[in-house]
Amino acid sequence: MGTRKEQRSERLGEGRGSCLDSGSRRLVFACLALALALLSGCAHCPLCGGPWERPAPPVPVKPADMRTATGTVACLERVAILPAFELKVMLVALDPCGSAEREVLAEQTLKPLVALPASFAFAYDHARLLPTRSYGLEAELWSQGARLFRTDTQYRVSPDGPAAKADLVLVREP
Repeated sequence: MGTRKEQRSERLGEGRGSCLDSGSRRLVFACLALALALLSGCAHCPLCGGPWERPAPPVPVKPADMRTATGTVACLERVAILPAFELKVMLVALDPCGSAEREVLAEQTLKPLVALPASFAFAYDHARLLPTRSYGLEAELWSQGARLFRTDTQYRVSPDGPAAKADLVLVREP
C-alpha cells in the first residue's frame, strides 16, 4: 500500500511507472487543450486567450442546370391590345396552402404586347427545383398596374422532367 505521499505521487504519475517529467506533462497538457479547442470550435486560443481565426469551410455550390421554358399565351376572349398592356409569364412554386406570397423562380415580361397569342421563352435554373415541391407556369396580363387577365389552370413543371413547355390560356380576372 504505502504512505499517503506515495499513493498521491502514483496517482499523479510521479511514481515508479512515470516516464514524463513536469515540463513534458505541461507540454502534453497544452497539446491536449489545443486539440480540444480545435475540435470544439472554441473562438479563443487556450494558450494565449487571443481570438482564434479558423477559415470557414467552403460552401458547396450546386452547378446550374439552365433550361428554357417555352410556349404560348392565348386568351379565350377577344381582347383589343393596347400599348399599356404587359404580359408576365412566370415559373412559380405552387403552394398547397394557397398563400398570397408565391416564390417566383424565373419570369419574362413582354412589353409592349403586340398580339395574342404571344410566344414566350425564358431561361430558368432547373437545379433549383426540389423534387419534394410542385412547380408551374403562370401568366398575367396587366395594364397600368391592374391585373386584367390571368391563368386559372395549373400548368405543372416536373422537377425531374424535361424543360417546361406549355400553351397557357388567360381568363378574365374576377
